[in-house]
Amino acid sequence: MLRSDSTPHAAGGSEDRLAIIGVSGRYWLSDDTVALWNPLMDTADAEPFAHPAEPFDPQFFAASSGLHAALDPLARSFLETTWHLLEAAGQTRDSLKQQYASDVGVFVGPWQGLFEGIAGATAAAPPLQADMAELVAQHFQWSGPRVAVDSAAALSTLCLAGRSLLEGRCKLAVAAGIGDAPQPLPVDDPPRSGFFQPAHGLGAVLLKPWSRALADGDSVLAVLDASTGARLSPDPGPPSVTGAAAPACRPEILVLSANTPVALRLLVRRLLQHLRRLPSGAKVASLGDLAYTLQSCREEMNCRLALVVNSLEDLAYSLEPTLAQPEVVTTGVRKAMVLAPSGAPVTLYQGDLRHSAPVRSLLSGSAGDAMVQALLSDGDLESVALYWVQGGRVDWAALRAGQRLRKLPLPLYPFLLSPSERQWLEADPAAPQATRASPQAVESALTAIWCDLLGLDRIGRHQNFFELGGDSQLGMHLISRVRDALQVDLPLSTLYETPTLARMGEKIAFLAPSLDAAGAELDYEEGIIL
Repeated sequence: MLRSDSTPHAAGGSEDRLAIIGVSGRYWLSDDTVALWNPLMDTADAEPFAHPAEPFDPQFFAASSGLHAALDPLARSFLETTWHLLEAAGQTRDSLKQQYASDVGVFVGPWQGLFEGIAGATAAAPPLQADMAELVAQHFQWSGPRVAVDSAAALSTLCLAGRSLLEGRCKLAVAAGIGDAPQPLPVDDPPRSGFFQPAHGLGAVLLKPWSRALADGDSVLAVLDASTGARLSPDPGPPSVTGAAAPACRPEILVLSANTPVALRLLVRRLLQHLRRLPSGAKVASLGDLAYTLQSCREEMNCRLALVVNSLEDLAYSLEPTLAQPEVVTTGVRKAMVLAPSGAPVTLYQGDLRHSAPVRSLLSGSAGDAMVQALLSDGDLESVALYWVQGGRVDWAALRAGQRLRKLPLPLYPFLLSPSERQWLEADPAAPQATRASPQAVESALTAIWCDLLGLDRIGRHQNFFELGGDSQLGMHLISRVRDALQVDLPLSTLYETPTLARMGEKIAFLAPSLDAAGAELDYEEGIIL
């Protein structure tokens, strides 16, 4: 977003300017523009991305729009690049539909210059460009113009897209360039510094009239002259936003979703790496901005993870155990508890909507809307997180009314894997993994101990240990039995602080590293919140 005093130097008025609000690309050994930039900067994060013959998630576009899984590699790359483009701009298909009536144009031109003069390299032919424009528009259900640009100059693509925007033929425009070479070099033969190898490449930008981008509060990456496609100066200034900033210690709901459980784990891993790379002590991101970006600027998919935290530090610590969890198919929600560094208990909810159709039907319609509104009014963020994981629709904008928000650049969807990611996924699944005891498993073991010590057949979850006949002597035996069975050393004061099964079990679940007694179950299905 531009400040009102950051006015580009141009002969024409603001109606002749275009704003680039998103950029993405797929290049040789680079899944996106960040992966392309890191090697050029010689950073520690520089790592090539292998382009395997088989895509990482071949069913991704088939599941979302019915496209055949065996797409042409270039067609798949173009769809993935466009998907990344929307993520980079903080847009979803739903937001484009609501704000712009899906009136998005697609302009595809040849990529000339990068491969020019290299034997075997060719620019994309107009029929291919037309196919790509049609494919993208159909998948994202956009109604704007679909244009194959046959000019050799990339600026022509930008100018045609800009003209359509300024003449009102579309409200947003994707301007893309395609270059293709039939025989790219193998991925184990990296190029010399500053030397380009022949291979197919894609680049795309999301364009919008500059005045509209300024009014809508978009993050503007560059400003172009609509008639020439040339970049104007100065560069955009820092965002200027209105509204009240979110309270610094306000708890936030963090949500992540993906098409498959494996992709969800990769997203978690990439987000953790991103958080660790943030400069220490620098105010480069807030928890509220991060929550907003994940809630409103990413597509919601079937495999979901949600948690409520108070800080970025608690978030990173709480997400770490999910990387070691086995991928279990369940018809309910998997719930895990973590005691964060701040001392606050954090509950993580994880589920797969493909196996919870009956629950989703209960949460749909006016009844579901009324439920989530009641939860939001009560400030019950834990239940809202569980509701969302079960497939409920949450009006995130209502949760953040009047707040000052900023879209953050975050890791994009993992369409391709780096070598380290592939090695991580292929690691021995039988290797010992750090796990935490589930509350249900703890409470089950604790109930057996209570019943044995108190000589009772059944005990209610909320019955008091002392009211059932317990005393300090039995309490000492209880602590000893808990130490032997659950590997947790409780202080005697725990008997008085948590005198019921439910409260004591919850406390032990935060501390117990694992359960191995009597085949105790570490995963359980959480009932719906109705």
